[in-house]
Amino acid sequence: MVSITTKTPSSRTAVARCTVHFSNPTAYPLVVTNSLKKGDVLGVARIAGIMAAKRTPDIIPLCHPIQLTHAEVELMPVGPVAPPVEGSSDSSGYGYGYIDIKATVSCYGKTGVEMEAMTAASAAALTVYDM
Repeated sequence: MVSITTKTPSSRTAVARCTVHFSNPTAYPLVVTNSLKKGDVLGVARIAGIMAAKRTPDIIPLCHPIQLTHAEVELMPVGPVAPPVEGSSDSSGYGYGYIDIKATVSCYGKTGVEMEAMTAASAAALTVYDM
């Protein structure tokens, strides 16, 4: 573990983002209408992300334990986009919908919270996929 003994404490914030894209038309409507057998996907994923931020040193080797002052995970469903017009070369954005995930983590300390933010976003995304 790298020594942070001589560093001066300061306010630190990190933001990490990721997306979970659906590969078929079935999942997105079930997620946004809260109709999956496992329950509220977005709510459970939000809690999983926050819990993961708090447990980052247990998951990532040599990561400093940090006293977090704020952890927030936002999940925004983005609906399916119609396929491009035939003959068009633009296929950007085409798909069956996705969940945009944004994790924001803050602390007042000697080291940053980037790992906590990335761990929160990753855990939320894995939870969406699992459910």
